[in-house]
Amino acid sequence: MSLPTAFSRRVLSTTSSQQTPAAMSRILLVLLSAVLAVNSQSGNATVPSEPNASCTAAGLMCKNCNQISACIQNPNGRMTQLDIQTCPGSCRDGQCVKDEVCNWRPFTCSIGQNGVFPDPYDCTIFQICDGTSTAPTTKTCPIDSNTGRPSAYGSETGDCGYPIAGNSNCVNGPVPRCQNNLEVNSLPTDPTIFYICTLDGSSLAPMLFKCPPTTSFNSTSFVCS
Repeated sequence: MSLPTAFSRRVLSTTSSQQTPAAMSRILLVLLSAVLAVNSQSGNATVPSEPNASCTAAGLMCKNCNQISACIQNPNGRMTQLDIQTCPGSCRDGQCVKDEVCNWRPFTCSIGQNGVFPDPYDCTIFQICDGTSTAPTTKTCPIDSNTGRPSAYGSETGDCGYPIAGNSNCVNGPVPRCQNNLEVNSLPTDPTIFYICTLDGSSLAPMLFKCPPTTSFNSTSFVCS
């Protein structure tokens, strides 16, 4: 599900002089209402099974929307992942919770958005959008010889090679977990990229957008400046 092209072109205007903050907010609200209307027509759509996550830090984690894994760090720094419990409801922050939708949806590009985006869930992956298709080109960072796993991607620099251990993009996720429908904010590590959480069928997940170079997104005024 992608926002209309008009959204990308208007919200991502290179200067706020073309649209006042109030006007930008009205545009965003109108177009997000359209997103909700389309999503409501999808009913209880079946959400594809999400890929299983791998350990990035010692402790308990959600392997997917329903499975808890224990991550054991070995003396050499590598992780052993043990599946320990299947939740009757959903998994969140390494614990079983009730009455919560799955916080995962396959990444899709928004028409009109081109460039490189972090994968919302896996810090070792980045997504490339060409602006004309919703299908991304998915890339994985090169293998780190010390860990035997891919290194981490950093959207603030557009490069791989970052360590996974202690990396906030890996521990907390490249994109903050969606808490509410229509939640809007910029990425903590890269304010040029912002996300909008949308409820689609049985999943609540972020859609990513990019401000013009050298500008940052203001979640109060909905302006890139």
